[in-house]
Amino acid sequence: MKCELCGAQEATVVLKHVAGGEVQEVHVCGKCAAAKGIDVSVPIPRLVDLLCGGGADRQPLPATANKTCPVCHMRRSHFKKTSLLGCPTCYETFPEDITPFLEGLPGGCAHVGKVPAREKAAAETALLERRLREAVRAQHYEEAAQLRDRLRDVKVYGGQKVRSDA
Repeated sequence: MKCELCGAQEATVVLKHVAGGEVQEVHVCGKCAAAKGIDVSVPIPRLVDLLCGGGADRQPLPATANKTCPVCHMRRSHFKKTSLLGCPTCYETFPEDITPFLEGLPGGCAHVGKVPAREKAAAETALLERRLREAVRAQHYEEAAQLRDRLRDVKVYGGQKVRSDA
């Protein structure tokens, strides 16, 4: 297929634009792509990383900084290439690589899945304690009393609603 801009050379780059549910494709040669400011010499994984918000602000790691996980022996370079980890210890071994990667994902670093009841109660306890301190500091004593009672319920019953027939 010939370049849609110059019509002279073979198209080697396909640019896709999605707007309003429609996909528009433009087939261009390397020279026209470069003229439009698209660097076709960038390797595809790096280009995807830049487009997804992962790496524009990150500095490349020195070649000597190729750590290895002590448990599964995965190398930093393998994670950078595949975005896959070998074991739970990899999270502790490569935090400087994993954190920016996770922040670049659409969901970010926030967990949005299911949480065990024990963890849910601990999170609610921390939130209630913080709100209680703020209410006392602002001298909102009625709200503080309600928060204190709710906090007591969460600590005693693990956040579960308990029916009393007394």
